[in-house]
Amino acid sequence: GESFRPITVNNIYVLNMSLTIIGKLENLAHGERIYAARYMGDIAFLVTYRKVDPLYGIDLSDPYNPKVIGFLKIPGYSEYLHPYRDKYLIGLGYNTDEEGRIIGLKIALFDISNASDIREVSVITIDKRGLSSPIFSDHKAFLMREDKGYFAFPVRGVENGVYVVEIVNESLKVKGLIVHQFAVRTLYIGDYIYTIAKSPCLVKILTDNTLELIKEIIVSREH
Repeated sequence: GESFRPITVNNIYVLNMSLTIIGKLENLAHGERIYAARYMGDIAFLVTYRKVDPLYGIDLSDPYNPKVIGFLKIPGYSEYLHPYRDKYLIGLGYNTDEEGRIIGLKIALFDISNASDIREVSVITIDKRGLSSPIFSDHKAFLMREDKGYFAFPVRGVENGVYVVEIVNESLKVKGLIVHQFAVRTLYIGDYIYTIAKSPCLVKILTDNTLELIKEIIVSREH
């Protein structure tokens, strides 16, 4: 018999408070798959992927007529999107080659001040095959500190720890990698960064300026 190959379609539906569909945008990014979404005011940002990463800006101000007003196509794709100072989006995901094969991680900063003209203003690639991040399935693994202009996220694979990335003006810069096996959370108190792993339950305390290790604390399971 004839072989059947399903084709992926992506749809957006707008529901009212009675859960009745009042608006829809169907057959978006034909043959691709949605990887990330972020809603900011009347605009939704959507990432789909097959070989090239489109970041869509979708206007939801008229809930009866949602429409695409802008998009950006770039290599790789984002698995997680995080807003930064109203006019930016941080994208964390994978870097890919021309054939769509994953070759490492990608960190991008998008200017979304004009959703009809989305721009990638800075990008960092960590081209190490086999590198992944818990952030792709657990948004709580992401740390943002806007007042000091940095964010952090854990990585697993050929490197294990927490990457700290600075945002200076419109440029991304890797501040450093905090080596910490199986780190799952990062938080800050004052001028210190705390990285936390649960197996074993170990907390590392570092200065957020130089990432100098100040102390390690093993937390007993009995407490």
